[in-house]
Order: sequence, then C-alpha cells, then structure tokens
Amino acid sequence: MAWSSPEDVDAKHTSPMGGEVVLPLSCSNTAKEYSGWEFRNGTIVSTENGQCLSSSYVGFKNPPLLLANCMAGDQQQQWELLPAGYLRNKLNGKCASNFLSSTAPEQMFVAMRRCPDGGHQVWEA
Repeated sequence: MAWSSPEDVDAKHTSPMGGEVVLPLSCSNTAKEYSGWEFRNGTIVSTENGQCLSSSYVGFKNPPLLLANCMAGDQQQQWELLPAGYLRNKLNGKCASNFLSSTAPEQMFVAMRRCPDGGHQVWEA
C-alpha cells in the first residue's frame, strides 16, 4: 500500500479537526502517490509537501490519520515502526490501519486502531 493525498481521488476528504485525511492506494496505482516519506526524529514527513503524518483527536475511537503542518514536540506526530511492521503512534498507542467507513462502505481510509489487530496494520518502510 502507498499513502495518497485526497487530491488524487474524486472528492477531497478533510477532517473536522483540520488537515487532510490520509487514504491508502495500491502501490500499482497510477495516480500521483505520496509514497515518499522520511522518518525524522520520530516523525514521518511527506517528501512531497513537507507535512507530517499526524494522529487526529485522541477522543475518537478510530481517529483518521491526517497530513498536517509539522509541529515540534507534538506527540500526535510521534511514531515508531515496530519490528512486526506496525506503525504505532506514541501519544495514543494505536497503530495505523486500513479502515472501511461504516457510513460509506466504498471508502477506505487510514485510521488509528488498537494494535495488533490484523494484517491490515502491517506496513513496509
């Protein structure tokens, strides 16, 4: 899987908390993919736009992952890639997971879920 900006799909997906929701795409997708990421001091930064991967509001059961402006010391933007391939947020302890919306079953996005919770949470660096 590769992460993609919502600009690559028909509708722009934004979070009520601000920021763009991160959507997964197949690695063979021909759309402009945001598959360039760098690990920098515990953050994951898009090489395309310089924004950081961020967990959204911690009060949600399965909060979406967002692209947001990088903020030094922001725990929502601190990550660790575990040996089994799980990408865990240091603030809430949840892992990045492909997630199907219950209100829009055709829409998959990347959300935070307890981990480990299955193969839909395994990522490669």
